[in-house]
Amino acid sequence: MVDSPLGVPDPHEGYTVIKAKPANPEQKRSAHVYQTKEEPITRFRLLPNQPGEHLYLLDYIAREGLRRAPASDGGEGWTWKFDPGEKDGFEIHFERDLLRAARCPLAFIYGEKSMFAQGDGIAHLQEQARGRSPFVMIPDAYHHLMMDQPMAFISTLRTLLSAWPVRFGV
Repeated sequence: MVDSPLGVPDPHEGYTVIKAKPANPEQKRSAHVYQTKEEPITRFRLLPNQPGEHLYLLDYIAREGLRRAPASDGGEGWTWKFDPGEKDGFEIHFERDLLRAARCPLAFIYGEKSMFAQGDGIAHLQEQARGRSPFVMIPDAYHHLMMDQPMAFISTLRTLLSAWPVRFGV
């Protein structure tokens, strides 16, 4: 799991990562069409928001995330490739004993400065793993590990994958 927002579960319901908003199709947001390509690029932010050293990566992701779209005035503009209404009613839910019931190797990789690596959540995950899973904190990284510390992240993945045994029929 890479910088996952799993925290302490509700004892009766399990892990709820993102609380669902009431799904109301009539209130679904539509995609905004910008007149210029530069306008949405300047507005682009990572979620969760964090400082970024590699601004060229943000620029690249923003530019690749746009597509041409018809504008309300009959002309053409730019909009995001993702659907802004898609996340409405989004929920991720896991059972209470998810980690204890895992039948495959697990590893947890977090950014040392990530908001998800703070508080009771990490301590709970470590207790659930009972020493069977490595917990790696990538130094000087926030949530977006692949952008913050790409070489450290790749090295961590390579090390974990090379150390895990291959098991059949487990």
